[in-house]
Order: sequence, then C-alpha cells, then structure tokens
Amino acid sequence: MSILSLLKINHIVLFLLILSILTIIDFFAFQISIKVLYKNNNKYLKILFTSLFCIISIVVYFFLAWTFFIHKWNRNVDDFIHIYYFSGCLVIIYISKFIFLLSNYAGLLLKFIGIKLLNKFSHGKNDYNFINTKNISLIGLFVAILTCLTLIYGVFFGRFQYQIKYCNLEFGNLPVSFNKLKIVQISDLHISTYHSHEKQFERIIELVNAQNPDIIFFTGDLINNFAEEVIPYVPKLRNLKAKYGKYAILGNHDYGDYYIWHNEKEKQENHQLLIAYIKSADFKLLINENIALVKYKDTIIIAGTENYGPKPYRQAGDLEKTLKGTTRNNFIMLLSHDPFIWDHFVRSHPNIKVTFSGHTHGMQIGINCGTFNWTPFHYGYKRWNGLYKENNQFLYVNKGLGAGLYTGRIGMWPEITVFELRREK
Repeated sequence: MSILSLLKINHIVLFLLILSILTIIDFFAFQISIKVLYKNNNKYLKILFTSLFCIISIVVYFFLAWTFFIHKWNRNVDDFIHIYYFSGCLVIIYISKFIFLLSNYAGLLLKFIGIKLLNKFSHGKNDYNFINTKNISLIGLFVAILTCLTLIYGVFFGRFQYQIKYCNLEFGNLPVSFNKLKIVQISDLHISTYHSHEKQFERIIELVNAQNPDIIFFTGDLINNFAEEVIPYVPKLRNLKAKYGKYAILGNHDYGDYYIWHNEKEKQENHQLLIAYIKSADFKLLINENIALVKYKDTIIIAGTENYGPKPYRQAGDLEKTLKGTTRNNFIMLLSHDPFIWDHFVRSHPNIKVTFSGHTHGMQIGINCGTFNWTPFHYGYKRWNGLYKENNQFLYVNKGLGAGLYTGRIGMWPEITVFELRREK
C-alpha cells in the first residue's frame, strides 16, 4: 500500500494503523534489549534504559495523537514545517529500531546455522560462548546506532549535498541548429522544506546559472501543499537565467491533493494562485500543451503533460492533447513529472525523442555509484533513477532537490542535471 493510499484512509483508522506498527516495533525491541540488560547486574543501567525507552516512545505517541486529533492545522507554512520535522524524527527513531530487530533476528538465525555447522565439523567438542545472544544483541545495537547517525547526517547535511550530473544525448535527427543545445533539469523542489534554509536554496540558483544553460526544465512538485509556500522564493526563481527560456510542468503535489480543503472552490483558487506564481517566476508552464522553439530555420518541440502516475496518483496527463499539432517528423522533448507514463504511453510515440521526469527522489536512500544504482525502496517502480534508452527513445529520471516524508538523503543526493544534445555524425 502506498503512502498516498494511506492518505485516503479515515484519519482515525490511519492513526491506529501507524500506532499499531510503532507499538509492535517498540514491544519487540524492548524485549530483546531488556534480556541483554538482565544479564548485567547493574540495576541503575536497567532503570535508566527502561525509563529512556518508555519516555521516548510515550513522547512519540503523544505527538502522533497531537498531530491527528489535537492541533488544528491551518494554511500556514510554519505549521507544516513542524510536521516534516516530526515525521523525520519518527523515521529516524523507528527505522533504527527496526534495523536493531532485523540485526538481532538475522544474528540468531546465523547463530543457529553456525553452531550446526561447527558441531558437524568439530563433533560437538567446542563451546561457542562468543556467539551468545548478548553479543548478537550488542552487534545489533551497534548497527542500529550507526543507522541512526547516518539518517541524522542525511537530514542535516545529505539533503544539501548537491550533485551536478552531466549527460550527453545523441540523436540522428536532431535539427542542425540545435546541435550542442545545453539543457539544465531541476525537479521536486518541495520548496517549503527549504524554510529556514534559504541560503541553501540560493546555492541551487547559483549552481544552475553557473552552467550557462540554453534551456531550463523544471519537472514538477514545486510545493508540498499550498501555493503560499512559494511566495518567498519567487524572486529567487526569477533569477534563474536561460538563453531560450524556462519551462515547467506540474507534479502530483502541485494540485493540493494532500491538504484538507474546506471546499473544492478553495482548492481550485489555490491551484490558480500557484500557476500565477510559477508564471511570475518567468517560467512557461506547460499544461498538456506544446510549444515550438525555432532557431534559424530549424524547429524542436517542447511538450509538457500534466501528472500521470499509477493510481492513486492523479492521472491528469493527456498525451494526445499534449502533442496536438505536432507531426511524426517533429523532434519532441517531453516533460512529464512521473516516469510511469513513459512505458504506458510515450514509447508508442517515436517522435518523442527524450522524456524528462522526476517524482521518485531516487527514493532518497540508496547507493548511486557510477552505473550501479540500488535502493531498498524502488521495488515496484520500474524507472526510478537515471538514464533509460529503448528503441532510440530516452527517459531521464532526475532525483530532485527536495525531500519527502524523511527530510533527508543518504546516497541519493539532490541532483541538478546538465544535458547536451548532440547530432550523431
């Protein structure tokens, strides 16, 4: 079940579901920990650990209840910054506890297998105290602490560890005038997560402009919930410079689907306000439409479709409408927030030579080293990071610059991608 599916559940059911998961993790983590401590005769250590464990868990449960039932959420950026911090802490604490559990149970399994094998070869003559339960738990605790520190690093440093990635794309039918066209793609700013980190946001502007781009593409998810998030950043976005213009599309968050509105009219007004802010930042917003870019006598088409992802994500994208007026001989570049659309619709349109997407954040945690990409979270998402090519069509999935439920990044660092389009010799 996706996070978006959970958002559609009754808030009481969702609260009970999250609370149940956290309680189960706490119960088993406490049971394993206390068994190790009981083998230690220091009663003060036992009392200290038990008190800290219970206090931290109770504080988490309280804030969870406060989030769901006590606090009245307003259309206020500061309010939602608090929920991002809380969700970040929740992820750090409970992933660390889960890793502790996983390490212990894996250790017990290896202990069982190891003793069986050792007994087989030594005829049961040895004592294997070095692989006792206490040592396994201590190793699990070390792994959990290392996980916790790594996740904390991701929140305070990892999410600002910007990478500039370079990608050259060659095409046989690229119009001559556009040979060596330089495009910079940015995506998934989730701009309210830069609240109180404005200097880091300004670094993005500087890094993009330093590439001296011909075109800038922004591939969606400018905000998290509502249009007011972007107000302080409009002048900064306006400072982005590109020779042939800046183009943007909408991502799933840009529709305001994850905020509880008083009525549909308020939601639509918010949407129109966001569109106005994007345009005031000097971006050409493409909403299921295309625009011709002409240089000398040559033309390329820049097309932008609305978000189209697997349900329950919004499916507003209409590729036929987006490509209206184009021909099979046109060289088309498509902006589509969710890469899901590439396999389902784009590949049946061979005149779409390259598609620029985002949405996945590279799953925020993983390994991205050269051509090797791995994350424990991508399963179920076929195209989630980097460059894909099939039948002379390219798809590039940008890791984005913002963050989601976990407000940090490990391995999957925030990305600015620089493309150079080349005509094959």
